[in-house]
Amino acid sequence: MLKCIIFDFDGVIADSEPVHRAVEKKALEDVGIIVTDDDIIPFAGLPNRDFFTAAVKKFGKTQNYDIDKIIENKIEMLSSLLGNIVLIDGVDEFIEKAYEKYSLAIATSSRKKLVKYVLNAFELEPFFRHIAAIDDVKRGKPFPDLYLKASELMGFKPEECIAIEDSTNGLISAQSAGMRCAMIDDGSQDTSNADFVFKDFKKLRLDDLEKFYMK
Repeated sequence: MLKCIIFDFDGVIADSEPVHRAVEKKALEDVGIIVTDDDIIPFAGLPNRDFFTAAVKKFGKTQNYDIDKIIENKIEMLSSLLGNIVLIDGVDEFIEKAYEKYSLAIATSSRKKLVKYVLNAFELEPFFRHIAAIDDVKRGKPFPDLYLKASELMGFKPEECIAIEDSTNGLISAQSAGMRCAMIDDGSQDTSNADFVFKDFKKLRLDDLEKFYMK
């Protein structure tokens, strides 16, 4: 029986992926690494440390980079741009409807402080019982830890939950945790292994999730 819906944050609730990509590119540029959006899209959903470690390994001229300083630079830039972040179209209405019937949680590779800032700005935090953030686990996506932590905090078995994701790394994380996963398809990620794919929260109905959960 479906009891809980666990949302990813960046790219599912907050339309923050363009902001993340911009500051990630700038943080890499500041240490002499030039990348494009297409270069870093495959790393979507990874925690900062995993993202920058992978990016430096693939695109860096040497391996002598201070990852901690690169992360600090990104976070500083991101913090100054939080006011530019908007919601994914229709997600607030979907959250309100889902809240009437199911328990809701978040599993995110972002830091909890940043997630709460955006949720509070849009008055969405009260809808979520728990937030499992990168602060809470040792391994981020694509490992299952974040989704396992979210289900643990909520008091539900993984199989009683549905995850909603936008990245391939997030999909792997949720399915590895034993959950079925719906993906919002923006055209940038491989959705072929998702349990359910949708294009727009405004057209997504709870019935759609319930039907694919029951299959």
